[in-house]
Amino acid sequence: MLGVPVPATSGTHGRRVQPCSRIGVGVGIAFGTGAGFAIGVRTGAWAGLDFWAGFDLCAGFGLCAGFGICAGFGLCAGFGICAGIGKAFYIPWQFADIKTGIEVVVGGRLENPEPGREYPKSAMRVFINAAAAVAGGGVTYLQHLISSLPPLSPKDFFIFAVPEGFVPACSLTGSPAGSTAIPATASAVGSAADTNIKAALELPASCGNVRIFPVSESGKGLIDRFVWENTTMLDLCEREAVDLLFCPANIVPMRNPKIPLVVMLQNIAPFYPRVRRMLAHFEGKAAAMRQLLLEFLSVTAVRKSDLVLFLSEASRGVVERREGHLRAEVIPHGRSIQFHPANKLPDEAPHGPFFLFVSNLYVYKGLEILVDALALAPELPPVAIIGHPFNSGYFAWIQKKIEEKCLGKRISFHKAVPNSELPGWYSNAIALVFPSWCESFGMTPLEAMACGCPVVALRVGPVPEVCGDAAWYAEAPTGHSLMAAMQKAAEHGNDRHYRLRAVKRAGRFSWEDTMRKHLQAFQGVLAD
Repeated sequence: MLGVPVPATSGTHGRRVQPCSRIGVGVGIAFGTGAGFAIGVRTGAWAGLDFWAGFDLCAGFGLCAGFGICAGFGLCAGFGICAGIGKAFYIPWQFADIKTGIEVVVGGRLENPEPGREYPKSAMRVFINAAAAVAGGGVTYLQHLISSLPPLSPKDFFIFAVPEGFVPACSLTGSPAGSTAIPATASAVGSAADTNIKAALELPASCGNVRIFPVSESGKGLIDRFVWENTTMLDLCEREAVDLLFCPANIVPMRNPKIPLVVMLQNIAPFYPRVRRMLAHFEGKAAAMRQLLLEFLSVTAVRKSDLVLFLSEASRGVVERREGHLRAEVIPHGRSIQFHPANKLPDEAPHGPFFLFVSNLYVYKGLEILVDALALAPELPPVAIIGHPFNSGYFAWIQKKIEEKCLGKRISFHKAVPNSELPGWYSNAIALVFPSWCESFGMTPLEAMACGCPVVALRVGPVPEVCGDAAWYAEAPTGHSLMAAMQKAAEHGNDRHYRLRAVKRAGRFSWEDTMRKHLQAFQGVLAD
């Protein structure tokens, strides 16, 4: 659309004007069947260079052509009345990035488009689509977004779309002094079988610059979430008069949101063809097709976004080798203060020296490499595995390998471990074993180091960026190479020097620094 600019009020950055009405001329298809031309007036909050989408109330006379010709007050070919007063449906051409028609915008900004709702003046209004944060590191990241961003920048306003089952609270036992819980909008945070993350969300009582929207579609699968993101979510962005849309889980709307768009690639697996092949082998063709769809959506997000955020230089390199140079920034995750050296050994932990593996179990986590390493070295201490098996076919194969190699007494599985107990596991383990070959960052190695637990890992991806000299590296993704690294850890893992080195390395990462970089990235996009 060709728009006539209207002076922006404070808080818009001069990028998006919210008019109280519009007069426009647009080309569309009435209910999808008849091409037409109409002049209409619509009340609403809208401005920008794009095509009309949705149901508009059109007043005036229109000439419709397509499957039929209609003039005056006639019925246009299809199901809609195109002349007089009637509803006309215009195809949302944003799906194909086609923009056509002319629109003349009149009116001023709607400071309060929804009756009864107060909209505080702010320098920047950001909508954060975290509806996909249902397990593992995504939940950890969401918790820190909600608890850190609003108090860090009180002049800005943050709107979060979260899974319906995600209930932010200040404390699992009660609200600490000087803080307030974000109003609960659903029933429970989720069991430890679904995620090993259970952390409190602390928000200062004076922090009123945050709003939470629960999303029921988040738990219904990729397709339902896709529909929600391309319909309801964009309506929310318009209604809330946001300046920027941030999607921290790989996927962005296919429709043009008409505001600056930032995406974070937290899941790098869609860019690894080997992951899709393993899913096809262990989980079936349907799982492989879902991964292929996620790959398509992730690539689309990279190409549509104004800025792409990565968690590591390694993951940025993976994508840029495929897509070419991007406007991108690397913002690593932070270290949670709840992870620190602890003396108490959990009751369920093995007695005596043990290695630790912490992660939900996916095909790319390298468990088969760990099984092979233990089988090659009977003298190595046992391994305790904490995590939920997300890929059941792969997990069944791992269990069969453990049985065939007679390792049942040297590998123990612990699915439900409260987040509050993890520091005790990390602090008492010889080392964390992290044989994953497909990672965006490496949150569990960072948690382990913060607790004084060194790391054994493959020298691939972002792990060297995170662990530095606080890890023993397997130079190849094989059982022999991992065995050699584990043997070094078994010999030196409890040495004070190595454990202090791990704590020092973890001290380089903080959530406050991570969130400041988020704010700088958002402000940079809006300043362009």
